[in-house]
Amino acid sequence: MSVVYASDRTTSRRRGASPATVVGPTLGGALLGLWQPSRTVAQRVIAASASVFPSSSNHRRNFINTVKKGDILISTGGKSSKGIVGHAAIMASDNWVLEMPGGTSDGLEDNNRRIACDEWWDERPTQWITVYRCPDHNIANMAANWAYNNYYNPEGGDRKTVHIRYSVIAPVIASTDPSYCSKLVIQSYYYGTGSESVIDITPGIATFAAKMLVPLPVTPGSAIVPTKIPTYFLSPYELVNQGRF
Repeated sequence: MSVVYASDRTTSRRRGASPATVVGPTLGGALLGLWQPSRTVAQRVIAASASVFPSSSNHRRNFINTVKKGDILISTGGKSSKGIVGHAAIMASDNWVLEMPGGTSDGLEDNNRRIACDEWWDERPTQWITVYRCPDHNIANMAANWAYNNYYNPEGGDRKTVHIRYSVIAPVIASTDPSYCSKLVIQSYYYGTGSESVIDITPGIATFAAKMLVPLPVTPGSAIVPTKIPTYFLSPYELVNQGRF
């Protein structure tokens, strides 16, 4: 941005130049919206913001073009009925999101769902969404397939045949019913990735119980916080941040 001295500012205004011309081309366009006397204050502020910050349509387009099968989506800005901050979901394909959306209360029946990624985005107009990706493409595909087979349709069809109750009071990791958003994600990468050690659910315990369908608690009496999901991944499968949208 160009520097303007007091004397230059006075001279320019006398010559009839607008503040946008004086300050510089980048910020100038924004200030022009504030300077126009025919607009209300609110209209000027909106015009200035639109010229400085990227539009939500750009974020939406970039998000849709970024997500891939197996990606983990973590949104922030919302809170569940039990106070869990954020939300998590998994990309079941390049186009479909699989999730436990929850709601205004605990114990909601038939809460699991599949939704197109653009519609999923549209439901979160005031939230930031971070996309995380497992660097191993095969592991990501295996996790996504497990999620779809266990949370939507065991045969991989389009019709929903699995119906799961939502509850954040679901500490037993081996059970899919009841479940909640981040439990679905962790289960997919824990049980769906064969003999690979991808997830460490409880340090010191998961090592001995890895890949065994036993009632292993994540943390007694607690839930997996969506924003903490990346900390559960072991090397060389640590999640890579693909961007915040």
